[in-house]
Amino acid sequence: MRPLKVVPFNGGRSVFDSIEDGLNISSSFVEIRTSLSVASSPLRPSNGDRELFELEVDDGPSRVVIDRLATVDLRGYWGSPYDDVNFNSLDMPPPPRRGSKSVWYVFTGTLHKGPAIVYSLKAD
Repeated sequence: MRPLKVVPFNGGRSVFDSIEDGLNISSSFVEIRTSLSVASSPLRPSNGDRELFELEVDDGPSRVVIDRLATVDLRGYWGSPYDDVNFNSLDMPPPPRRGSKSVWYVFTGTLHKGPAIVYSLKAD
């Protein structure tokens, strides 16, 4: 297994109306320090693939940590019957249960109570 790639973002990061998934990483640790915006169209492409997060685990686990006090704007589909994406946050509402139908998810706000962690331990 290769070492995990660590990618800290000091500034804000935005993804708007992506072709497929909003934030797609592979076997990496991504830390969002100040802000993250991922906004997709509610109209899904014909292949149905347009999730907020796609975390590939080809060479190890993937994780996105959004720091406490970061501002977050997420608007898009969360999860699919094939995803093994996990989520922990004291500020954000829980997404649908893993392995369930993909549903539209919206959260806009600041993480006051702690960080939000999105992670995947195994491949889709």
